[in-house]
Amino acid sequence: MGTVAFATWSWVGENSFQQVWKLRSLRKALERENQILQNENGQLINEIMLIERNPEFLEWIARERLGMIGKDEWLYVFSD
Repeated sequence: MGTVAFATWSWVGENSFQQVWKLRSLRKALERENQILQNENGQLINEIMLIERNPEFLEWIARERLGMIGKDEWLYVFSD
């Protein structure tokens, strides 16, 4: 009887094999997400440095990403 109780406890109880397996899977997923976020942060840091050092890059961002136009410029919108 003791063996059956131990087997049941080790598979379904707190700190069971099943729980450990779930936690390991969660940990791997969080580590992958963390790596993705670290990469994104690195890209953003590089972009900030470019913005601070290169006025042409800042102008490109204003035009392309924000849809801004320069002083004394006209924006023409054509519909299909």
